[in-house]
Amino acid sequence: MNKLLLIALSASFYSLTAHAQESMANASHILNNNSTLYDKFQQGFANAKGTPYIQEEYTLASVSGLSNNYMVKYNAFNDEMEVLLESNKVNYIQKEKGLMVTLKTNTPRSYFCLGYTDDLGKYRLGYFAAAGVIKEGHLLFLKEKIGFQEAKPPRSGYERPTPAGFKQPATAYYVWESAAERFTEVPKTKTGFIKMFPQRNLKDFFKSGTYDFDVAQDLLKVLAYCYE
Repeated sequence: MNKLLLIALSASFYSLTAHAQESMANASHILNNNSTLYDKFQQGFANAKGTPYIQEEYTLASVSGLSNNYMVKYNAFNDEMEVLLESNKVNYIQKEKGLMVTLKTNTPRSYFCLGYTDDLGKYRLGYFAAAGVIKEGHLLFLKEKIGFQEAKPPRSGYERPTPAGFKQPATAYYVWESAAERFTEVPKTKTGFIKMFPQRNLKDFFKSGTYDFDVAQDLLKVLAYCYE
């Protein structure tokens, strides 16, 4: 993520991150989480194939409100940030609305902890990767999710059983409206955009160029036109 984008995102989330920095000035507030939660996760999925992580290795990361950097990786199955502490102890970072975790990889990625309503109508806190600024008050985020496939017995004597394992990552883009603190999932097709924004002349807009809805920069161009 380039520096200008990070500055714009940080400015848009000032009220959230300011609260997070005030309440998490003491590192123990965010890092002194019960490590048994991580241990139980590892035990419960010890024999599963695949991985629950977007990237396998721990990466140096900054955490809003903390002055030190930490080794962190994102578990996209249970939507938790894991932090490697002393003596190879692993804890989950305590979630708090407005928290920002920036992984310092070759292409740095910033995750914001934000509130959303899940498919069952339950309010949750989760991590969303910053993908860009559409306009003031409207930001683009990427949600990464890894599912799990339970073990399946063979359907006949000619088949092998299917072992339990993690699925390949699935992604979806969302527009975050800061004023309303609301997420809207971004369509994946031209038809979806046309239905979502009937007031915009998207049929002619799409004739003017080629847009890949899996690419953030292309989506930002389309959404900038939609939210004009």
